[in-house]
Amino acid sequence: MRRLPPRAEQGIALVTVLWAVVLLSVVAGSFTSTTRTEVKIARNAIEGAKAEALADAGVHRAVALLQATLPDDRWLAASVAHGLRLGDGQVRITLQDERGKIDLNAAPDALLTGLFLSLGLEERQAAAMTDAIVDYRDVDDLRRAQGAEIGDYRAAGLPYGPQNAAFRWGAQLRRVLGMTPELYARVAPAVTVYSGEDLVNPLTAPAAVLRALPGPDAADVDDFLQARQAYVDARSSADRPAGDVDTAPLAEAEGYFEPELDSNVFTIRAEARTGTGAVFVREAVVDIEVLEDRPFGIFAWRQGRPTEQPSAATR
Repeated sequence: MRRLPPRAEQGIALVTVLWAVVLLSVVAGSFTSTTRTEVKIARNAIEGAKAEALADAGVHRAVALLQATLPDDRWLAASVAHGLRLGDGQVRITLQDERGKIDLNAAPDALLTGLFLSLGLEERQAAAMTDAIVDYRDVDDLRRAQGAEIGDYRAAGLPYGPQNAAFRWGAQLRRVLGMTPELYARVAPAVTVYSGEDLVNPLTAPAAVLRALPGPDAADVDDFLQARQAYVDARSSADRPAGDVDTAPLAEAEGYFEPELDSNVFTIRAEARTGTGAVFVREAVVDIEVLEDRPFGIFAWRQGRPTEQPSAATR
């Protein structure tokens, strides 16, 4: 074989070395990038776990303050947000008394119809939704005047029919014939399956529920909301209010509500944010009644979606 000149062999060796250096550089760069990515993922996981722990701590803190022995120390579940600082993180907590909502299994027709009317449905549409809800939850196959039983679901091309049993969770409302995703999104905050009451608690009811009460007009509801907010603000100040919230503006709906200061079942929403900005939201439905075998009960425990609302003042 013909031997290459020494200078040519040196050139080939140099090219080989250069390619080896380039290859090693690529491998090293890839390894460095992978390591940085893994470190970032691990850091995010740690911060996410911290945010989740903060949110869970916020729920337990809320339960403790809802169970406070002294009324002045007890948190109110009426249009107020509570802020907590835990370590280097902050938790924004909102409460909703389930007795302030309309119970899908116990509410009279007038309350259900009033809710749909307050959301802008026409009288016939509101009555039809009420009948469909009652047909969904009752145990018989007898169709109400504007309701829906199994034949109506089949005619609509749906593979399911009415439950013919009590609603077990609020999301089942989406399966009621005639319920659209848009309507459900507006109805959901005002209904519950946890109170078991046919009346609502006006002291903690959302505005949508108060507007569903038969009788009072919009001005009456606004007057009551202002009075209730003034009461809540006074409870948070040094001047404690005397007596309870005046429900006189809602007098025409007296048969549909009952003021109740000592409720047991609440939805607690705790939105936690760590010092680095990681966010986690815990939504829990709890029964704060203390029994021999438990400090409190849990009906639901789920992850919620963060909001862009500003944090409440910490306390």
